[in-house]
Amino acid sequence: MIPTEEQKALFREQGFFVTAPLFDEATLDALNAECERIREETDARLQGSGSSGITHRGRRYFLPHLHDRSALCREVVTSPVLVEIAVALLGPDVRLYCNQVVLKPARQGAAFAWHQDTGYVPIEPQEYLTCWLALDDTTLANGCIRVIPGSNRWGLQPHRRDEAMGDLIGYEGPDEGIPVPLKRGQVAAFSSLTLHCSGPNTTDHPRRAYVVQYAPSQSVNPQTGERWGDNLEVAADGLLLPTG
Repeated sequence: MIPTEEQKALFREQGFFVTAPLFDEATLDALNAECERIREETDARLQGSGSSGITHRGRRYFLPHLHDRSALCREVVTSPVLVEIAVALLGPDVRLYCNQVVLKPARQGAAFAWHQDTGYVPIEPQEYLTCWLALDDTTLANGCIRVIPGSNRWGLQPHRRDEAMGDLIGYEGPDEGIPVPLKRGQVAAFSSLTLHCSGPNTTDHPRRAYVVQYAPSQSVNPQTGERWGDNLEVAADGLLLPTG
């Protein structure tokens, strides 16, 4: 999907825009099946400890590196429908930076604190792209994302660690932001500098999202000089690369 000039302007000025549904029902159903398979593997791994980083068994899951764990996920993260967005917003040379499913179980899915994605791992240049693909309809009741429009232009904010859940918190002011409910298949494309959060899931159904992030190919962790992340090249000179 090639963003319109209006969408590009929204990305620059407000820090995000929302697409029409980009994936069909069969693909979304298959992604959800993969998500549940990997969640079950994670539950088995966390049987003793219950938590790993910001993942908490039975309450909130971050299931990473899915392009190496699922052929379908690899197809999605390298698909023209997403990579074209990244090229239009980031430039001609783009790599997959990170991809993970975020799952909030029914009735007890935990909230996630205000943060900028760049706040988690240092990167230079600081801005990259998050494509937040809804695998289920997302609402206020099941923990849709909230954003603070224009916060992408505030620069990188200080973040502190929440000891209880492991979240990094990058905003504690009075602005409640705006909710961004999505129909399954829609994508919220936002800057890694846009402040966002999500509420708890109080419904009887899980809330699942596939979070796919792209960065300019030359971006590095300025503290180490290394290219942190999934490091799968997806575009060069504006052309999509074969990634079989």
